[in-house]
Amino acid sequence: MKGNDLGLMLDYLDGNLGAEEALDLRARLDTDLRLADELSRIARVVDCLRTPAGSRFAPGFPERVSNRLAVLDETRAAVRGHGFAPGFADRVMTRVEPEMAADRRALAPSREVELAIPRAFTRLLPAAAAVVILLGAFSLRASGDDQTAFEAMLGLEPVTLESAYVVSTIGSGGAP
Repeated sequence: MKGNDLGLMLDYLDGNLGAEEALDLRARLDTDLRLADELSRIARVVDCLRTPAGSRFAPGFPERVSNRLAVLDETRAAVRGHGFAPGFADRVMTRVEPEMAADRRALAPSREVELAIPRAFTRLLPAAAAVVILLGAFSLRASGDDQTAFEAMLGLEPVTLESAYVVSTIGSGGAP
């Protein structure tokens, strides 16, 4: 947005622009999406300000907003030209890019690590599968007719009528 764009857009919304200026602004709005978004926001603010103040806002609110918009426009005009020169961000990124690339290379996993993980997995897989099969076979073998495989795997005693009537205390070894 240029320094005088705010004034142009306000004049455009108020219908105070000449035909040629209005055509120029419309052409810029078609090509500059930021400018079109800014005009849309300003149009909503102007619409709110034109709504009767007593219906939605406290007395004097539209005048305060208009004053603040004027101060903002003056501030933008005063600050203009004190920013960074064009292309500054590109020059900074050109200087910083080699350091960023070196950091990415330092943090990237090495080829040895990438190869070691699948190798370790293939070495441990047969042993893990054998342990799972042995535990499953042990739990099936340990389970009796009155006990499920899950109960046998957890080492739970089968529940019988006798064990239900026996009252035991902790550490007494099951004695009544």
